[in-house]
Amino acid sequence: MGGATSKDRYDRAAASGILTLNRQKVRSWSSLTKALKKLSTLRTLSITENPLRDPVPHAFTALSLWSTLVSLDLSHNSITCACALGSEAPLPKSHAVQTLPRITSAPAGNAAHGSSPLPLESLDISGNDLHMLPPLLSARFPRLRRLVCTDNKRALVIALSLERCIGASKSLEVVALQRNRLNTFSVADDAVENPFPALRELLLDQNHLGGTVNLGFVAGRAAPLLPSLKRITLDEQRGEEPLRHIDVAIFVHCPGLVSLSLRGNRNEEELHSSLVQSGTYRSWQERKKDVVDKKLHAGGQAELL
Repeated sequence: MGGATSKDRYDRAAASGILTLNRQKVRSWSSLTKALKKLSTLRTLSITENPLRDPVPHAFTALSLWSTLVSLDLSHNSITCACALGSEAPLPKSHAVQTLPRITSAPAGNAAHGSSPLPLESLDISGNDLHMLPPLLSARFPRLRRLVCTDNKRALVIALSLERCIGASKSLEVVALQRNRLNTFSVADDAVENPFPALRELLLDQNHLGGTVNLGFVAGRAAPLLPSLKRITLDEQRGEEPLRHIDVAIFVHCPGLVSLSLRGNRNEEELHSSLVQSGTYRSWQERKKDVVDKKLHAGGQAELL
């Protein structure tokens, strides 16, 4: 593994709880896993910009360090599959075709797997070559607060909806999915009333979302509800079909929303004009004006579309 085998590096990690393997020519999961077995109390692990192309193996996800690991960065390694991260058991090679049965039979809500909840709070799997967003991440990591998966090298697949794919979560606060060539995106369907009660930011810039975008929210239905969501970004959508319309159901289902960014879209002015014609949007705008004014008065920054 090049510099990654340095005894000093691992000795320091054992003492500090932090291991960084950036551009260390890590190529083998087997060698990496063998070295990591000696570090059972890591809190932060960063393995980035290495030629680590093979799928994440079960041996890596079964390491004892998961009982203490709080932050994991596996970005920019060209990894082709990270589905093992959401599974306690080894996955068969055919697991991709079994994804829908797996996620539809998973426990509802924030139920974790059979063992004790793992403490992971931050996961970055950006810049890889993933065939899909790893299923059931919230079930295995119920404390996950930050999920970052941007710049995937192929069009990222999110099975059914974000909630159906990773599972509902009481902890998740930030979801970053920029530049993944997403043609559609749904937060959740109406089967779960409050799938992500802590979610504050949903970042979807520079994808391929076109036509009417509703994020899975349907007018006239009470669920799903995202009470804490403050910010949605839909800047610079790059699909063949331009972003033409924002469904105002978003403002009903996200009552705490303060910022919806549409910068850089081909018909940005038309999008704004369409929203202004909606009574639902105008009511939302008036309700949130006081919130924004208070932030600005206090010297902070705030945006109201």
